[in-house]
Amino acid sequence: MDLTLRNNQVLRPKRQDALDRRIRRRHKFIEETILRIEPEAFTAEESIDLFTGRPIDASRAARRAARRASLHCSDCQFLPRPIQVDGGLSRTHRPVRKLSRLNRSVVFPPLVPMELKIEPIALNEILAKLRSGHQDSQPHHLLDALATVSGISWESCAQIVFNQELVSAPIDLDDVKAAREARSFWNQYGQGRARYLVLIVEKQVSAFQGDWAYFEDTQLETLLPGIIIPNRLKREHYLTNYVVESSYSSLDVYAGSNLAPLFQHLFLPEFNPLFFGKPRREPNVA
Repeated sequence: MDLTLRNNQVLRPKRQDALDRRIRRRHKFIEETILRIEPEAFTAEESIDLFTGRPIDASRAARRAARRASLHCSDCQFLPRPIQVDGGLSRTHRPVRKLSRLNRSVVFPPLVPMELKIEPIALNEILAKLRSGHQDSQPHHLLDALATVSGISWESCAQIVFNQELVSAPIDLDDVKAAREARSFWNQYGQGRARYLVLIVEKQVSAFQGDWAYFEDTQLETLLPGIIIPNRLKREHYLTNYVVESSYSSLDVYAGSNLAPLFQHLFLPEFNPLFFGKPRREPNVA
């Protein structure tokens, strides 16, 4: 008998046995995972990885879903202001690294207030409140208040505040986009605060001084659209602290697993999208 044929006849059953063992291990892993974690905790991509991905991808998907399920917290839960916890709280060391301007997101949260105090009411009542209480407000603040409270599209609200003579000139579409992204930041950050509060209650993390929130990697990328995180600083999940200094704001980012300081994402006034990159208006000369 040919030696190659004999080797194939010997090796083929061994390979089949190894394949069968891998298939059984995968089936067992899937069964145990489904019993332990509710299917709703998995994203579509994680479900694919669980059933058809490599073992390392399946394990990662299960780990992420288990962490998400442990929060008992959906993205519809929202905290409009920083978490207040009784007792003296410790401070954390701030990250030393500062993300470069080219790597940072263009979203600028200081553009709009962290929290709005207008209750959802009829449009004419909202406009009346804006007229009576916001005479000195900047156009993007009026736009933010109307769009957030009314639920009307931002572009329509920009037209409304101009037609109602709440602003003296039409609001530029780029400014509308910048204000909408800033409000989206605070909406998502409020959800991150709620997740962080669950972690505190479950005693998975300690409460610290500051404005803290919790995000998965994909959630952080949505919070800061366009951000480019260097590979050495990437993690599966993060804790963040929004810090307001005298001349700038920063989102300090930490590893979610051990609170290792990773980097600061600075929001510098000179990169305010209402002014940055736009032509300067020369003063009128009499």
